[in-house]
Amino acid sequence: MKVDFDRERAWWDAKAPEEEQDLADEAINRALRWREIELHLAGVRTVLDIGAGTGAFSIPLARRGFAATHVDFSPAMLALAFCKAEGGGPRHPAAGGADRRGCAGVRRMTGELAGGGPMRFALSTGSLYTYGPDRVFALAAEAGFDGVEVFVDPRFDTRQPVYLRRLMERYGLPILSVHAPFRPQRLAAWPQTQPKSIAATAELARAVGAEVIIVHLPRLRERAYVRWLRNDLRAWQRAHPNPVVAVENMPLKWIRWWPIAPLDLWRMNRLEEWGAFPHLNLDTTHLATKGLDPLMVYERLRQRVVHVHLSNARREGRRIREHRCLEDGFLPLGAFLDRLAQDGYAGIVTVELEPKFLETEDEEKVRSHLRQQIVFCQQHGGV
Repeated sequence: MKVDFDRERAWWDAKAPEEEQDLADEAINRALRWREIELHLAGVRTVLDIGAGTGAFSIPLARRGFAATHVDFSPAMLALAFCKAEGGGPRHPAAGGADRRGCAGVRRMTGELAGGGPMRFALSTGSLYTYGPDRVFALAAEAGFDGVEVFVDPRFDTRQPVYLRRLMERYGLPILSVHAPFRPQRLAAWPQTQPKSIAATAELARAVGAEVIIVHLPRLRERAYVRWLRNDLRAWQRAHPNPVVAVENMPLKWIRWWPIAPLDLWRMNRLEEWGAFPHLNLDTTHLATKGLDPLMVYERLRQRVVHVHLSNARREGRRIREHRCLEDGFLPLGAFLDRLAQDGYAGIVTVELEPKFLETEDEEKVRSHLRQQIVFCQQHGGV
C-alpha cells in the first residue's frame, strides 16, 4: 500500500492546534504513558522521541536535563513544539491561551529541542527583593540574562500570573523557574501547608511557562513535610511532570543564642540524603557553609541536578558570609561552570545574591554588578 505522505502531513498539521487538549480520555492516556516512561529513565542521558508532536513528552524530559531529540514530520507540530521549547511554555491557544507572537526567531525543522543546548543564566528576584519585580525584570534584561527566577513572597506582584506574563512580554524575558515561599503560613491567600504550597507554586509556574520550581528542605518541626518528601514527592511528580520540582540543599546557620558553632536547622540536609530526591537545586553558597566543594557534590549527584543557585562565599572570622557576588569569595565558581559546560549541562543557573552585595542603594552600581555577573557566567559557561 502506497502512503500519501503529503496527505498524512496535512492531516497532522490540521490536528496540531488541538494536540494537547485533554479530550475524552487523553489525560489518563498521557498519565499512563508518563508512568511507563519513568520506569525506564534510570541511568539514561539521551532521549529520542519519534512522532513527538508538540512536545508533550520531549520538552518536559529536556527540561529535566535529558538530551532530547524531537522528531516529527508535521511542520505545524514542530513549529508549536519549538515555540514551547524556546518560550518556556505553550504558545498556542489550545495549550496556553497565548498566540504565536514572539516565535519568529524560532529554529525550525532541526528536531533538536532544549536539553542538549547551552545552559541558561537567570537572575533571581530574591537578589533584589528590596526592588519591585518590574524593576528587577528591567535590570535583568539590560544586563543580558536569559531569564528570571521569581521568588514567591508576601507581595502579590510575585504570584499573580497575569501580571508576571505582562512583565515577560514587556521585557522579552521568560520566567525560567519559580521559588516556592520559605514559610507559606506568612502569605495571605496562599495554601498554608508545604505540599499544598508546592502545588500552588507549580500551578503558578505552569501559568507563566516556568520549567522548574525550587523548594526548600523541611525545618526541624516540619515532620509532615518530611513524610511527604519521602513518601509522596515521586508519585506527585509523576502525576505532574511539568514543572520539575527541584529540592534545594540548605546552609548551616549561626544562631544568636548559640555562638559556639553554626547549626543545621533543616531535616534531610546531608549529602547522603540528597540523592534520595528525584531532582535537585544545587546551591553553591549553602554548600560552602558545610565545607563542601560544589565540584565534588556535582560529580556525585550530577544525574539529579536540574537547577543551580550560584553565588560565592567569604570567610569572616569563624563565619561564612553567603550569597556574595560570583567573583568575590573562595568558591571555584569559574571551574564549576566550566565543568557544567563540559558535561553538557542544559539546565538553569540562577544568580542568587544578597542585595547588599549588589549595593542596591545605588542603581548604577547594581547595573555594573549585574553586568559583571553575566559576563562571568558567559565566560565560564561555554556561551
